[in-house]
Amino acid sequence: MKTLVSGIRPNGNLHIGHYFGILNTIKILQNKYKCYCFIANIHSLNNNKSSLIINQNIIKITAQYLSIGLDPKLINIYLQSSLKDVFELYYYLNINSSLNELNKIKTFKENLINNKKANLATYTYPILMASDILLQNADYVLIGKDQRQNLEITRKIARRFNAKYNTDFFKIPNMYINNNVPYILSLDGINKMGKSLNSKYTIYLSDDYITIENKIKKVVTNSNKTKCEVNNYNCASINNLFNLMKLFSHKSTYLYFMDSYKNNCISYYDMKIQLSKDIYNRIKNIQYKTNELINNKKYIIDIIKEGAYQARKSASKNIKEIRNIIGVKNL
Repeated sequence: MKTLVSGIRPNGNLHIGHYFGILNTIKILQNKYKCYCFIANIHSLNNNKSSLIINQNIIKITAQYLSIGLDPKLINIYLQSSLKDVFELYYYLNINSSLNELNKIKTFKENLINNKKANLATYTYPILMASDILLQNADYVLIGKDQRQNLEITRKIARRFNAKYNTDFFKIPNMYINNNVPYILSLDGINKMGKSLNSKYTIYLSDDYITIENKIKKVVTNSNKTKCEVNNYNCASINNLFNLMKLFSHKSTYLYFMDSYKNNCISYYDMKIQLSKDIYNRIKNIQYKTNELINNKKYIIDIIKEGAYQARKSASKNIKEIRNIIGVKNL
């Protein structure tokens, strides 16, 4: 059985982009692959989040994993910090990395622009990510499209390690691509929906109906009900509403509003209300189950501990082999 690795930082609330892009995909794949789903609490420390907030989010995110349908009997859910071997491998991979390739990382450049206090952990983030992946010797990695460049660093490091030590130990991990999953944009129709984006543009899995409706009502649309032209400023947000409706609404509902749009008689108000209802109807059961699970904190902690135990078994086996390949001996 092939191995798939995925990780999410607990530095904010999960949103509908996570649902379609990552979590629902894992739900579909959990019977087909050996899945390691780690919560990247060490990565999150670099976002200046307090440990209290991170720890609270860990419980909530795990509860949401389970509420969506991820089965702890089929996948391993664990904390990044539970695997000390990841940090040993991180050092070995640093030895086999170059400053030149890290200097080209787009996310680090963006961080420098937005935050002049960007630290060394931000700079070497792709190496720790590579360690998370290679420690489990993954065949596939389930990540967002914005992480493609970082995954390519992982692939280069794996090839370099294999060539340097004349081995084929590391598999060259591929990005798992689900072509049936659309790229979820924020409500402005321009940026990727994300935890760090302004919350008014993001629909979280924990949003109640009123919150969802208020956010969608504020999406900019044409007041004259006419079709937007290609160069119209409002086109992106209108197109995005239709894309969301295609995901959350019944096909007949989507077709009704699309026909109204084409015939220049659409009521964007009615469309927004309907879309709000359809989104909430999709996630309300997740919210109900999440709240139930959060009240059973011991159950969640036991699942995380068991996931860590299973992940450590494979990690320990791999790090021993890596030490032997490099020539690191314990006297």
